[in-house]
Amino acid sequence: MATPISDLRVILRREINVPGFEQLPDITNTELDGYISDAFWEARLMGMLDTYSSDGTNIFATSDNGDLPEMYQQLVSIVAGIRMIRLKLFNLAINIRAQAGPTEFEQQASATTLRAIFKSMEDRLKALLSIYSDQLGATATYYFDSTLQRESAVVGGYMELQVF
Repeated sequence: MATPISDLRVILRREINVPGFEQLPDITNTELDGYISDAFWEARLMGMLDTYSSDGTNIFATSDNGDLPEMYQQLVSIVAGIRMIRLKLFNLAINIRAQAGPTEFEQQASATTLRAIFKSMEDRLKALLSIYSDQLGATATYYFDSTLQRESAVVGGYMELQVF
């Protein structure tokens, strides 16, 4: 049984919203599903979730059409949340100043704070990529000390040293 993309909406809403405040109050369920679907394919492009696929409405295991495990549902929701918050930051006006007669209004968003938020999202995504990437799995690494090997060959009589 496949996992419906619509099942990930609740996780995504918790990912992007502060309790009691909706970041994107006008977003429709269709748009949320679109962000979730895009996030799944972005995760695939980053080398994660290689054994899963999507038909636009469901995410399923390619081998047995099984469900997407909860930890991967969270992963897709995190990637979708990062995409959505990044777009919100791009659309955020940093300085606003308005004046109408004697009334003035000024608001500034700290560029440093916005950069820190975006940096934390990038770091979180890098950590997830290193953990869940199907292409960055454990591999054997072999090292040898060529100086030790040369000395062993000389002592064993396998090599003659020539000094010029």
